[in-house]
Amino acid sequence: MQAQPQTITQVPPLPPEPHCIVWYKGSPCDVLRQQYQQALQARAAAIIQQQRDLAAQQAKQEATSQLEPQIDQLQKVNADLQQQLTQTKTQMQQRLDQQATAAFKEKAAAHDEGAFRGFAAGFGIALLLLGLVLGVRLLLRKFTIAKREETRAA
Repeated sequence: MQAQPQTITQVPPLPPEPHCIVWYKGSPCDVLRQQYQQALQARAAAIIQQQRDLAAQQAKQEATSQLEPQIDQLQKVNADLQQQLTQTKTQMQQRLDQQATAAFKEKAAAHDEGAFRGFAAGFGIALLLLGLVLGVRLLLRKFTIAKREETRAA
């Protein structure tokens, strides 16, 4: 950080001191002396203001020069933290992408496994029913149904 230069109050020049004698109040010599006294007071006030401005500028420069290393260090820490934040964000995004891909693959695998199990169960039940039907047919072949002779009543 660089301190911005402040405008320093300029000290007004003094008019020449009047060397006349005041004979009465309001005379031209009296007016000149009053103006000279006012100029002296204005110059004294300007000098005091100039000293205040210089002291304030020096105090600001001293404070700034003492704080500049701390500010630089904090800016470096801030840059490091920003870099870490960016890296962490990138890592988190990569993890999220990996997890999403893994979840999609697991879902597809579960779907495939469920379809295979459903097919296997259906095929097994169909074989069982076929076996049951064939077994019943074989059993029924051994038995014959005899017809009863009906007596005819005439």
